[in-house]
Amino acid sequence: MLALELSFRDIITLIKQLPQKRMNNKLFKEIIESELEFFQADGYSLREVDRNIWFEKKIESEGFKISFSYTEYGDTFHVNGLKASKRFEEVESILQKVLGGELSNYYTITLNPDETSIPSQLLYRKTENNFHFEIDTVADLQLFLRFVESFYEYAALPFYQLYDSLFKVYDTTKELKGDQLLRFVNSSSNLIFSRLFIIKSYCDRPKAEEYYSEISSELTKMRGNNTMGSILSILKAVKSEIEA
Repeated sequence: MLALELSFRDIITLIKQLPQKRMNNKLFKEIIESELEFFQADGYSLREVDRNIWFEKKIESEGFKISFSYTEYGDTFHVNGLKASKRFEEVESILQKVLGGELSNYYTITLNPDETSIPSQLLYRKTENNFHFEIDTVADLQLFLRFVESFYEYAALPFYQLYDSLFKVYDTTKELKGDQLLRFVNSSSNLIFSRLFIIKSYCDRPKAEEYYSEISSELTKMRGNNTMGSILSILKAVKSEIEA
């Protein structure tokens, strides 16, 4: 990993002394690969699909990912969605059996940067549920990547270490509600109910049965809605897979 002996302010001062070269797609990708090469030293592989960039690693029955995405507006890049994710294959292998695809695309819990941890020198704009960084120059991108490095070392790694078992994940889910729960358990692709059911089934089967009865009853009332009908179908298929 790159040395972090200098303070963030010192690094920013040094970077701002560099020529302010404008950004383009080729340069954008080259800088990301070179500046974040420490991920490869930690056993991560770099991947990019449809302007989504991530570094991922698998160890035994777990997977780890640091990811973000970008949108181009001429020579300005909006970078958003920075997060750390962890996969527990006890959970995600069941979803994969039901839905198909690569297991590496399934993740159980996520962590987003705390907005208060973003250095004031990094230009970003807040939306309703997230924020994006505005990258115009090489210096802008380098500042963002220093933040990615800091997020990985001081937030993501402790997050991975804290949740070293599904039982710890389960204990946390019992304390969280609403948006906090949605930010913790991966809610992408409308799978949060199924993920929570699998976690409960693994850690506390009686509570899982209670949860399934409650959620399936509520979803059944709304099954006329295509989205809710799909969520219910997946949940039922997951239950069948667990009981098989």
